[in-house]
Amino acid sequence: MKTWTIWGQLKYLQNSETFVAFTIVQQWDRVLNFNHKKYFCD
Repeated sequence: MKTWTIWGQLKYLQNSETFVAFTIVQQWDRVLNFNHKKYFCD
């Protein structure tokens, strides 16, 4: 039971790390797109 719980926690951490990384990438995408429009579309 203990090993299964640890495995579950590892999987959860892995998934949340991926989720956080994905969110950060999305945020940077938004920021870069915004800056691109702001500075280069004039």
